[in-house]
Amino acid sequence: MLEKVETHRIVDGENFNTIPGFWARSHQDGTIGTLLKLTNDNSYIFGICYGNYPHNANEFEYGIGAQCDDDCVAPDGFRINEIPERTWLVFDIVGAMPNAVQDLWRKIT
Repeated sequence: MLEKVETHRIVDGENFNTIPGFWARSHQDGTIGTLLKLTNDNSYIFGICYGNYPHNANEFEYGIGAQCDDDCVAPDGFRINEIPERTWLVFDIVGAMPNAVQDLWRKIT
């Protein structure tokens, strides 16, 4: 997975503002375009919630990424992260963003 990652805080629901901001910046600064150019499947861009840090339950990493080939080289500001094969929950979300994502998040948490 080729991705750009930021740390977000859950205190007072900050993540409900900072994650949509991360997506907006990623569209504006060319991150999404870079991912689409380097992905091996330009159909999907993923939002990846990595969960809380063990040492700080108030923060978690969130990535915006795309699948890439094994020989992909991460541009500056990106990283390659192997997400292990497991059974994952993948949600198709329909509706106006970011409210559609946030509404689903509230339903599943």
